[in-house]
Amino acid sequence: MPELDAAATAASHRLDELLVRVAGGDRQAFESVYQLASGRLFAICLQVLRDRGDAEEVLQEVFTAVWNKAAQFDRAKAAAMTWLSMLARNRSIDRLRAAPPRALDDLSVAEELPDVAPQPA
Repeated sequence: MPELDAAATAASHRLDELLVRVAGGDRQAFESVYQLASGRLFAICLQVLRDRGDAEEVLQEVFTAVWNKAAQFDRAKAAAMTWLSMLARNRSIDRLRAAPPRALDDLSVAEELPDVAPQPA
């Protein structure tokens, strides 16, 4: 499937170029990056967080970071999608770590659990 490999390579190079333009403050390039990458990045956030609302918030944080830190992208170190995916994954993990532990909403189910401890009889 050489056509698919060539198309994937072209898309990767395009995303690299767009991030360079975003670093220069190009809003249209930023919009293009969003259109090309947001679906995959949202999937990463959702996979890690398991909550749609949290995933949407983290995705917004990721694109804020992209706008502010695009100059840190170095295509010699990683492809643009790799860099973007790392941002999404790391922000999602940070959100998980910052969240308080989740408690059971309804503890009444504990009353229904059988007690397997030995009885006095």
